[in-house]
Amino acid sequence: MKFKNKVYLEVSIKNSLIFLIFGVFVMPEISYEFEALKNNLQGTVISMLGFLMAAVIIGAFELTYQKLNLKSSLQRYLIHSSKFCIYLAIYSLMWIGYKTMTLTDAYFNDWILFSEILIVISIFLYDIFDIIRAVEINKVKINE
Repeated sequence: MKFKNKVYLEVSIKNSLIFLIFGVFVMPEISYEFEALKNNLQGTVISMLGFLMAAVIIGAFELTYQKLNLKSSLQRYLIHSSKFCIYLAIYSLMWIGYKTMTLTDAYFNDWILFSEILIVISIFLYDIFDIIRAVEINKVKINE
């Protein structure tokens, strides 16, 4: 297997595992837990989500494959693991935010969900762009 295809396969496996774990384990558990959230705690939860989301979104876009030596298995697996944790945290926090907002019976919940889906898509597409760009950059470095 070509090295480039191996790297792409690793990223595909990472992203597939994120969606699988989030959809099968995290999302149902968060949905169940939030049925018991008291109304007076909703504002606190939303405020905390804002701070946490800012941190993980910055981390998601600052952590890039372009800054590492792709030939190093250790570096690749460390960044895969880090991105896995960050992306799973982002998806979980967004779902917590959505579930909290649904408790308020607000009319704009569908727009919040739509916006969160766009964020997930943009993170996923950025991850694909990032690995493609990193492979191109590393190919130039290796050939020089």
